Amino acid sequence: MVGGTFDELAPEDVPMAGATDQPAEAEAEEEAGAAGPTDGTGAKSKKKHSRLHTMVAISIATVSVLGAIASWRIEDHSTAASELDQSAVAATITSSRLTVEARATAQQSENDFFRYQRLSGEATQLAPAGCPSAPVTVLEFDAFVVCELADAVFIGGDDQYVSSNGQTYNVNALTRDIVAEQGFEQDHDAAPYQAEARADRHAEDRLLLLTLVLVLTLALLTVANLAHRRKIVLRAAIPAWLLMAVSAVLLVVWEA
Repeated sequence: MVGGTFDELAPEDVPMAGATDQPAEAEAEEEAGAAGPTDGTGAKSKKKHSRLHTMVAISIATVSVLGAIASWRIEDHSTAASELDQSAVAATITSSRLTVEARATAQQSENDFFRYQRLSGEATQLAPAGCPSAPVTVLEFDAFVVCELADAVFIGGDDQYVSSNGQTYNVNALTRDIVAEQGFEQDHDAAPYQAEARADRHAEDRLLLLTLVLVLTLALLTVANLAHRRKIVLRAAIPAWLLMAVSAVLLVVWEA
């Protein structure tokens, strides 16, 4: 060999057998150690953890759907309560108008009755024997005219609202009866609308409370979904699942 023999080469210049394989084997061992035991236990644990996170994700979707349904029902109850309030106001206005009209009619009936009494008294003074059917004298003619006028004033009148002594007239009773009679044709009772509006508002309040529970449930599920340790996932998810189940039952019971 030129410039020297094979024996003159330095020991460090001679490549060692297998020297290039040691770093690769070390890296493989480190990756294997980082991956966990090679007997399959780590793979099973990772699979269970993945399933748990899948259940949490499905639960988040379920809670979102429940919240959407609750919000929809809240909007329905709110709209219904508003419409019932408007109907109650309209019925109250109608009732007030009917009452005013009936009161005026009753007072007119009262005036007619007392005018009839006065004319009847005048007719009795003019003709003590009663209203003449064929008047001859001037007094009889006056009595006949007064009797006819009295009958015209109280024609079709109802004396059932007159007191037994004939001194008072029950205007309130006649007003109430007129309103009741005319009320069959007009919607004037606000009480049913007000009762239904209160029921819708109570339902709305219940659902608002339910949405707060669903928000808390969603927060717990979010914590569980972000956690990496299985113990933390379960601690957050189990209460959330219980709240979710209770919320679903209440939503069905209240809105079914």
